[in-house]
Amino acid sequence: MVMLIGISIMIFTFFYYINKKLRREVIKRTKALDDTTKYFYSIFNFMPSVIISVKDDFTIEKVNLGAIDFFDLPEEKLVGQKIETILEDIPGSFEIVKRTLLGGITETLSKIFIKSTNTYIDITVFPISFDYRAGAVIRIDDVTNSVKFQEILLQNEKMISIGSLAAGMAHEINNPLSGINQAVQNITRRIDKNNPKNIKFAEEIGVDIKKIDQYLENRTVIKFINDIKKSSLKATNIISNMLSFSRKSSKSKMLCNISGIFDDCLNLLNNEYNSENKYDFKKVKIRKNIHSDIKDILCNKIEIEQVIVNILKNAAHELFYAEVLNPEIRIDVFSDEVYLTIDIWNNGPYIKDEVKRRIFEPFFTTKDVGKGTGLGLAISYFVITENHNGNFFVYSKQGSGAGFRIELPIQES
Repeated sequence: MVMLIGISIMIFTFFYYINKKLRREVIKRTKALDDTTKYFYSIFNFMPSVIISVKDDFTIEKVNLGAIDFFDLPEEKLVGQKIETILEDIPGSFEIVKRTLLGGITETLSKIFIKSTNTYIDITVFPISFDYRAGAVIRIDDVTNSVKFQEILLQNEKMISIGSLAAGMAHEINNPLSGINQAVQNITRRIDKNNPKNIKFAEEIGVDIKKIDQYLENRTVIKFINDIKKSSLKATNIISNMLSFSRKSSKSKMLCNISGIFDDCLNLLNNEYNSENKYDFKKVKIRKNIHSDIKDILCNKIEIEQVIVNILKNAAHELFYAEVLNPEIRIDVFSDEVYLTIDIWNNGPYIKDEVKRRIFEPFFTTKDVGKGTGLGLAISYFVITENHNGNFFVYSKQGSGAGFRIELPIQES
């Protein structure tokens, strides 16, 4: 009997320790599983992408913090909602969710423009299966900065290629244009009634030079010659601008005070007046906000003035052309460790997206025929990006006017 009790105690002790060991292992594994679950939940919740899991009935099952921020709705307003309702502002998105759930294939849409937030997104939907239930996971990424960077690269490549083309065109046109200019000058000299040589040659053939002059005047020949001269000079100016656009500046740079540059530009423009177009720069309200801690910037003063004057003139012309009641231009200058930033904004009309995409292209203009060459902003872009290694952007929002941003690198200073 004693022996039986002893064996029972041994068996009980054995199973007690086995059970204790198993319980420890279960607790350990449970904790490890719990830690792993928390780890993956953290990844799911805090990753920058928007993550949404959807059931096969198109209702939302889970969302991460990115989704809450993106849709600006609390979790309880998202979970249980139909995905079609949540994605209604994203063109084509529900269609790919539907195809994924019904067909079990991954679908992707790239660079979708969201008008309400003025952003671009990529959206990917891939199928999942859990507990014999079909579903899908939607991933949304904000790619606005990437799209804008690609546009900048494309713009730079375009400007470089057009710059080479402009240089070739300018040289080809310059030669016959020089011949026209020289011929017009010679004609003007040889019909001058006060030139002694002209008087002598007229007397030799028995002609009164004053009557010749009167004839040319009455028949508007002199006007035609002056028109040729005026058009020729305009073409020469365009060729000069094309050559400026196509080559890097070799002019020296110096440390300049940006506030002083703006003062000079505004003093120059205050004399801008055109009675025909009812344009008067002095009637534009200028708000200038240049931070007091702005340091001098290394730049070519004449080129930067050219860019600023061009932007200010364009802004003023747009304000008067659109008949804005209280025309205003705001200038903000600030800096960080990398760039000195110049914002020039006006309360004029909105710039359409198709215009924004082409606004820095040479010869592209929205002005009436004969009112502009379309080279001002192209040259300005080249001056900032090529000659000063900076950045040049246009921005505009419906109902909020339009503006340009210039970024000049501080490191070079």
